[in-house]
Amino acid sequence: MRKRILLHTLIIALASVLTGCENPYDKVSQEQESYQDFTVFITPYTRAQLNQDDYSVAWKQGDEIAVYDGAEWSQLKAIESGSPARFSGDIVPDGECIAAYPSDRKPEVADGKIFVDVPSEQAVSSATPSPATDLRLGLSRGRLIMMNAPLGYLTLSVNVDNITAITLEGCKGEMLSGKMQADLTYEGVTLNETLESYPQIRLTPVEGETFKAGTYCCEIAPVALSEGLVLTFQREGGSKAQRMLPNPVNIKPSSVTDLGMWDLSAPEIESVTTLSATVSGDKALLSGRMSVVNFDPEKVTCGFEYKRASAEEWTSVTCDQASQEFSYQLTMESIEAHQFRAWAMVNGSDRIIYGEVGEEFAPKTLVLHLVFNGQEGRDLLMTQWGWKTNGNNSSTKRGMDMNNRTYYYTY
Repeated sequence: MRKRILLHTLIIALASVLTGCENPYDKVSQEQESYQDFTVFITPYTRAQLNQDDYSVAWKQGDEIAVYDGAEWSQLKAIESGSPARFSGDIVPDGECIAAYPSDRKPEVADGKIFVDVPSEQAVSSATPSPATDLRLGLSRGRLIMMNAPLGYLTLSVNVDNITAITLEGCKGEMLSGKMQADLTYEGVTLNETLESYPQIRLTPVEGETFKAGTYCCEIAPVALSEGLVLTFQREGGSKAQRMLPNPVNIKPSSVTDLGMWDLSAPEIESVTTLSATVSGDKALLSGRMSVVNFDPEKVTCGFEYKRASAEEWTSVTCDQASQEFSYQLTMESIEAHQFRAWAMVNGSDRIIYGEVGEEFAPKTLVLHLVFNGQEGRDLLMTQWGWKTNGNNSSTKRGMDMNNRTYYYTY
């Protein structure tokens, strides 16, 4: 097009000399000026990790950006590759312009305010931000445009192939997606939440029903997550695995934060149920059940807590071998009613899952009415038969009458 304009200009100038007419060069010059070249810079990504690897970003010839002059949107196309690169288009800017990439992801401009949308539902496939959809905003300064990334990015890895969706939520309900207001300057862009912002992001695979084991990247509004993130992994069949990242996460514009690998092959305890206590004498067989995804007896521990009904503190016992139906034989040392509940935990975790408190139980007792034949009879029972009071009788001192008193023994 440049060659055609130059040739057209020479022909008109020559015609002016030959005919003595008024030179129309000024008019052609104005037409030339409508065909603008812009030098467009693009800020790189930074990875929020110790190795500080940078993502390489550059323009490719043919890339298009949209430019808003305050009245309408126009297109600029890259006529070369690199960073920065020259973009050209038919536009006569009147003052500063708003620029957006990709050109089909224009922000909303209303009442002097700029709004961008961070999708709360994202289909993802890549371990890095996608160049085709990576949002960039900028302001023109003369014929220079600096494009900045207003969004942050999260990457996370899974080690299984049965996850259908991943949901991200801040532990304090921070806004992560939805409609955000952009504060755009020459130095950069910041986003602020609106009434149409959302506190979560849901990820699904681009292809197929489930994610393949690997690493995935998603967009997220820049936010300081002071108490970390909660991640919910939806499995095939409807079960869920929930994980928590308790550490603070500070997501900044133009940054990629790696959440690491999430081991979803480990057991997931969905529930623990306290069953019954079967009593025989002073013995009670406590039983419970747990529902576990990926059950592995080497990676799960289970047992029971019990106490006398009048006590406040629980005593914990552990089963020798974990199984989804488990039991423990308890020897009771008091005839008082007891309470119990089942528990289970994944090894290496500090989260114990409890069942409800079961029905009270007590040892079976036998009541004997004894008549002591004086001290001799008492001594016969206490010494030769080995019946000891063990502190379970009324306050009886040696030598006092032991008739009409109550004593408890297990049998």
